[in-house]
Amino acid sequence: MDNILQMKIFTLDNKFILVAIRKLIININAYQKYLQIIASIITGGIQTYNMKVSKIVQKKPINDPIIKEHKFNAYRDKKKKFRIRHSFGEMYFGGILNIVKGDQKNSEKYFSHALIANRKNLAVKSSQLF
Repeated sequence: MDNILQMKIFTLDNKFILVAIRKLIININAYQKYLQIIASIITGGIQTYNMKVSKIVQKKPINDPIIKEHKFNAYRDKKKKFRIRHSFGEMYFGGILNIVKGDQKNSEKYFSHALIANRKNLAVKSSQLF
């Protein structure tokens, strides 16, 4: 019976699906006759009235693809960082100088003292670095 309903729908349009049947009558005597005579069932004794179909909603195609871009923003302090490299003959040393706005002199002093502590053999003044 399902195949019968599908064939009826296929004659209408393949974009429809069955949603309601008002009345379905199956004549059992006529149906039994066809079963005894023929091995295959051929719509004997089945009648349908007022079949209602509903249109299948299709997804709308995407006109323009939506492209999203995600960027990673690493956390950074508000301090400015400068990389300093200075040479004395064949020896090189480097470091990062953090300069806070309005506190440049203290940062320079801190940097020069750190270099002196790290390089015991070198005595560097902040005036030589800049």
